[in-house]
Amino acid sequence: MNWDDDSVRAGALRLLLTRRLTSTKAAASWLLQLEQLGLIGPTRRSGEYQLHAEKVDVLRCYLLQRWPQLPEVEAAFSANPQSISTAALRAQRRSSLILPAGISRLNRKTWAAWAGAHSKSGQRAPPEGVLLTTDEVLRLRPNAGLEMVGAGSRMELDACLALLGEVSIPERALTGEWQLAGVMPRLILTVENLGAFVDFPLVPSVLMLQAPGWNAGLATKFIARLPDNIPWLHFADLDPNGLRIGLSLRCAADGRRPAPWIPRAAGTLLSTHALPLPQPWPVQDLPASLLSGPILHELVTSQRWIEHESLVLLPEFARELYELASLA
Repeated sequence: MNWDDDSVRAGALRLLLTRRLTSTKAAASWLLQLEQLGLIGPTRRSGEYQLHAEKVDVLRCYLLQRWPQLPEVEAAFSANPQSISTAALRAQRRSSLILPAGISRLNRKTWAAWAGAHSKSGQRAPPEGVLLTTDEVLRLRPNAGLEMVGAGSRMELDACLALLGEVSIPERALTGEWQLAGVMPRLILTVENLGAFVDFPLVPSVLMLQAPGWNAGLATKFIARLPDNIPWLHFADLDPNGLRIGLSLRCAADGRRPAPWIPRAAGTLLSTHALPLPQPWPVQDLPASLLSGPILHELVTSQRWIEHESLVLLPEFARELYELASLA
């Protein structure tokens, strides 16, 4: 029997603290040994054993000879024995580790691998002053003339756009000491899906940012660095969820919100691209200002929706976007 195996230890600890254990492949041999020693006996449930009340201390001594760390582990789980598992034992063993000094930011999976059971496990709270990150990347297509300034340097985003077609900013950079400078956009446009974002017609005075579904935190952090008088529109699928997302977006720093954008050009695709909705539109959740528009009125009435990727290919769509930017 390998007493360094966490699955064996978890079963033994569960038996000690709950007085019951169901036999498993890993536990079968030592349960048989405990039964022969008279410490446990079968219950009416198939494969389940019960620790005899008068043998608790005997079992504890038996385990202590094979598992010297038992006292501290027993103390850690005695209040909540139902939480005992191989992963929980691993996490408990690592709980005393001290994070090296000088770390202010750490990827969530790195922290979970260090302090939890493994990189995909839940993790305990990090030490004070350590920010956990997911290290996602914000994709944007900047307006002409927009710059980033900080750390004694200046980066013209036009150059990145010309070379790469877009600008990528890592999550950690969004907590950095830099400012936006140069020419400010006339209009901010967040775009939900990647296809629509990359194929969107480029308008020089419009700043476009990808804000994928409900995961728009990076986009709103960037927008919070811009002047709050710049209009902000959100472009997503013309369906209930797309509008819900647009209505829920806000910058945590200053509370500014976008307006969901329903392009007039969508009317061109109503007869060819509108798809059936399985449920009626939740009109009670939508503002009257949106419901009064002819496109949404038609979609609600016919119980249909439109994918926003198809709209970006329309010539009318590009003209409408230029018009919006010039009016902003």
